Amino acid sequence: MDRIDLFRIYARVVECESFTQAAKALGLPRSSVSAAVAALEQRIGTRLLQRTTRRVSATPDGAAFYEHCSRLVADVEETEALFRHSAASPAGRLRIDVPGRIGRLIIAPALPDFLARYPEIDIDLSVTDRAANLIEDGIDCVLRVGPLSDSGLIARSVGELPLINVASPGYLAAHGVPTHPGELDGHRAVNYASPSTG
Repeated sequence: MDRIDLFRIYARVVECESFTQAAKALGLPRSSVSAAVAALEQRIGTRLLQRTTRRVSATPDGAAFYEHCSRLVADVEETEALFRHSAASPAGRLRIDVPGRIGRLIIAPALPDFLARYPEIDIDLSVTDRAANLIEDGIDCVLRVGPLSDSGLIARSVGELPLINVASPGYLAAHGVPTHPGELDGHRAVNYASPSTG
């Protein structure tokens, strides 16, 4: 097994917090995953994982190694993909989870054009506002709005959505027009509570 494979296996164990779940995600026997991590720890010369009966977590050295390791694996995969897509069009199943409003108003209307352009891709689109666990739920990518919670996942900003507060003319005529955010306390409001932060 080459070093990149060892890094890829180690990164998946850290993300899954489980040898069994990592093995399932990678399509490998659990014993192979365990042996790969042991070989990597021996090669690096430090203990990377803390093992308990319930979960596996990275040691401080393991967490630092994971950061470098996951970036390296992502770079290698991106480099390989540069040449892969020129020979064949993208194909396979893509599992995506997006917030409700973005799914309905942005993603769903764009799907026909996307699928016409990439007919070999099958999309499983789930539209939820709950926090998804990519590993356990088998999701390839999620789109989320707001600050990213502390995570070992790789995230990229894809844009900004302007937010505005609105009120009907009838409401404003009956209750007055607030001129400062401090004046909103006495007003009726429909608020949105983030499922991840409350």
